[in-house]
Amino acid sequence: MLPDRIFVRMLVLFRLIRASFVCNFVLAFFFYEKRESKLLTILP
Repeated sequence: MLPDRIFVRMLVLFRLIRASFVCNFVLAFFFYEKRESKLLTILP
C-alpha cells in the first residue's frame, strides 16, 4: 500500500502541470491573436 502523501504529491503535481499548460495556452492564444487576426475568423 502506498502512503497517502505520495498520492497527494502526484495529484498536486498534476494540478500544477495542468494549470501551467492552461496558462501557456491562454498566453499563446492572446499572443497569436495580436499577431494574426485570421484566428478570429477561424475560431468560433
